[in-house]
Amino acid sequence: MMKYDNTVLPLLPWNLDAVRDAQAISGIGCLGVVLLTLGVLGAVTGILLDGCQDNGIEASFLFDPASGPAPLTVSFVDTSTSENSPITEWAWTFGDGGTSDKSRPSHTYVEPGEYTVSLAVTTVDGSDTFTVPNCITVIGGVEGEIEGENVPDEEGETEGEREGEQEGECEGESEREGEDEGEGEGESNPNGALKVTILPAEVVEDGAIWTLDHGFHYVSGATVQGVASGRHTVSFKDMGAGWITPAEQNVEVLGGQTTEVTGRYTVVRNIGDEKTFAGIVFKWIPPGTYYMGSAKTSAELSAIYGDRESFFDPEHPQHQVTITRGFWLGKYEVTQAQWSARMAGNPSGNVGSNLPVEQVSWDDCQVFIAQLNLLGEGVFRLPTEAEWEYACRAGTDTEFYWGDDVSVADNYAWRCLNVYCTTQPVGKLIPNAWGLYDMSGNVREWCSDCYDPEYYTEAAVIDPQGPEPPVSDYIRRVRRGGGTVSSHDIAFCRSAMRYSNIQQFAQPDTGFRLVRESGD
Repeated sequence: MMKYDNTVLPLLPWNLDAVRDAQAISGIGCLGVVLLTLGVLGAVTGILLDGCQDNGIEASFLFDPASGPAPLTVSFVDTSTSENSPITEWAWTFGDGGTSDKSRPSHTYVEPGEYTVSLAVTTVDGSDTFTVPNCITVIGGVEGEIEGENVPDEEGETEGEREGEQEGECEGESEREGEDEGEGEGESNPNGALKVTILPAEVVEDGAIWTLDHGFHYVSGATVQGVASGRHTVSFKDMGAGWITPAEQNVEVLGGQTTEVTGRYTVVRNIGDEKTFAGIVFKWIPPGTYYMGSAKTSAELSAIYGDRESFFDPEHPQHQVTITRGFWLGKYEVTQAQWSARMAGNPSGNVGSNLPVEQVSWDDCQVFIAQLNLLGEGVFRLPTEAEWEYACRAGTDTEFYWGDDVSVADNYAWRCLNVYCTTQPVGKLIPNAWGLYDMSGNVREWCSDCYDPEYYTEAAVIDPQGPEPPVSDYIRRVRRGGGTVSSHDIAFCRSAMRYSNIQQFAQPDTGFRLVRESGD
C-alpha cells in the first residue's frame, strides 16, 4: 500500500526485476513489448519497453488504484533507479492528455476508458522511459457498482459472482452488501492491520519498500488492513551497495488491532568518512566497544605526572563501554568564524577566524546548537563523555591517542608549555587515527554529561549518558581534552582525563566540538 497525506492505498505487486531481465534479453537499443502475467490485482498484461538503456538509468513506477468509477484519482510514485547520477527531471503522460513533472504526482481521470501511462526520467547521463499500456480502467457510473449491478471487478467477476464469498481482496470490498453482518460472526480468526515504517528517511527516498509474506510491495508508513491474525513475514528490499538491509521479521498480528513494525537500514560507512553539515566538517565515528577510563592506577599516574592521587581517582574503575550507534563528530573544534555566523559577537580572547571559539559556557553552546538545529540539516548536540573518549582513543588503549610517548606530544597537542597559553588555528597538528584534530590540547571541550567524580562506579555500559542532574543552580558539566591554559599541561591531554566546570561559567581555553546524529 501507498500512503499519501495519511490516505492508505494498496500497491500492485509488480516484479520489476522480471521486467528488467526481459528487457536485457531483448538487447540494448531494442524496442518491443514484454508480456507479463500479474497477480489477482494486476490489471496490466504487458509492459512496453520504449528503448533499453545502457547508461545506468532504469525508469519504473507504481500506481494505485488500477480501476474505479469516474472521477478516478490515481496516485503514482516513481521507483526509477540511476547508478551514476541523480534523477533531475520527470515527465509523466497519463493517457488522457494530462502530464506532470513531479516524482510522486496524482492525476484525476474524469472520463470512462482505458489509459496508458508513461514516465520518462532524465539525468546528466541520459534518460529512460517506462510505459504501462491500458493500466488505468475508469468505469462510468458509481451507483451501479455500489448497488450490485453486473459491473466487472478487477478480476472480471460480477457482483453476482462474488455474492456470498467470505474472502475479498479488492479495494471497495467494505461496500459490499452484507459484509458487516458476515464478517466476524462466528469467526475465530478476526483480521487486524499491519503498519511498517522504514528508517532512515534517506533510504526511503532511495526507494526502499517492504513486502508482506513475500507478496505485495508497500512503501514506508503504509497500513495494510484486513491481515489475518497470526504470524506473518515482513521483509525489506535489498538496496544494494551502501545500505545494510534489515533482517526479515516474523510478526504476530492480533485481530482488531494495528501492529506496528520498524525496519531500520544501516548506512555502510567507513571510519573517517567525511561530510559537511551546516558549514561544519564532520568525521564518521562507527559504533563499537572500548575500555573507558585509565588502566593505570591513581598511584601509578601520580608517579608519572607528579600530581596527587586524588586528582586521577575519577578515571576509575576502567570499564567496558559499548556505543551502539555511529555518529558524526566535528573534525575540528568549532571555530570563531562558525560561531560568528550564527551568534551575535565573538567572546574569544584570542581572536582569529580559524581559531577555536573559546570563553563559551556550556549554556552558550546550547544556544548555538539550537540555531543550527533550525537549519534542517540534521540534529546537532554536544558529544556524551563516553562518545568523546571513544572518538579520542580511535581504537587505542594507550595514555594518549598517539601512544604513551610524552616526548612526541608537541606533534599532536597545543598546550601551555609549547604555545605560551595561546590557542592555535585548528587542524595544524597530526590528527588521531580517525582523522580528528586537536582532541588533545588547544581548547578544553564541553561534553553533554553532568559531572560526578564517582560516576564510573555505577556507570551504564551501553551508551552511557552521564549521571542525572542534581537539584542545584550550579550544575557541573564534563570537560575533556586539555587546553592551552592548563597548569597540569600534558596530564590533561590524556584520553582518559576527566574534569569539569559549572555550566554557566566560561573560561579562556574552553570551547567545544559537535556531534551530528546519523539519522540511521
